[in-house]
Amino acid sequence: LGALLLLSLGMHIYIVLFNLYLADLGLREDVMGRLVSAMTLGIAAGTLPTALVTRWVGLRLAILLSVCGLALSLALRAVAAGPALYATSFLAGFFLSGWFVTNAPAIAALAGQNAAAYSVNNALAIGAGAGGGILAGLLPGWLPGGSPAAAKQAALLVAAGLVALAAVVVLRVRFPGHPPADGLTLRFGPFTPGSVRFLARFLLAVAVWYAFADGLVPFFNVYLRNRMGASLEAIGGIFAASQLAQGVAVLPMAPLIARLGLVRAVVVTQLLSAGSLFALWPVQT
Repeated sequence: LGALLLLSLGMHIYIVLFNLYLADLGLREDVMGRLVSAMTLGIAAGTLPTALVTRWVGLRLAILLSVCGLALSLALRAVAAGPALYATSFLAGFFLSGWFVTNAPAIAALAGQNAAAYSVNNALAIGAGAGGGILAGLLPGWLPGGSPAAAKQAALLVAAGLVALAAVVVLRVRFPGHPPADGLTLRFGPFTPGSVRFLARFLLAVAVWYAFADGLVPFFNVYLRNRMGASLEAIGGIFAASQLAQGVAVLPMAPLIARLGLVRAVVVTQLLSAGSLFALWPVQT
């Protein structure tokens, strides 16, 4: 949980500041979009290899490799230019997928079926998101820098350092009572025509959702600054508020699923999420 807190804090600082840093360098939104795509491709490319590596070397070492690789790639991304930006974005996504793959198995290995552990895990991630937003608004003003871009670059390196500290915490974690692979099992198939059709529909829906939802997150900060004239502190505060709202939104999910069923509940939440974006429509054009 300590590693989760540090990693989430560093990542959320990075999320708020990175595109603002690129904008200070004079890069346009189309370049930022391609960098988001490179990171997303890295996440997709790293998911299955991470599962296989975890199977071979064990959960603890797989987490260490993922977190160390993420910290290094984030630091390199903060100082890269030109084509190296795309390469480091891909690597950041590749190693970030390692954390996504190993986080839940790590909680399961340490806490078993204790539901409170998963609740605390999610609460810490949301709290770190809110704290990261606030720190992102303040850090560039606290750190030395000859220009706004230099101050943001220094803050990005601090964020990468927080992720590196998460690796130090992971060094102290032990997974007792598990075989070398820490109980992770990979199963493929058997696939029936029905399961293949379901999987195709499911993956298509997920792809469409992430194509648009992930397209919003990297640009909210540039939108708020360029279109709304918001200060860096205000952008960080808005991001922190959105993270807290996410935490509140999670609370009614269990009764909603119980009342509507899983599929209908997911549909309702996606429609509410999509509809809420129309609130931005008349703000400024």
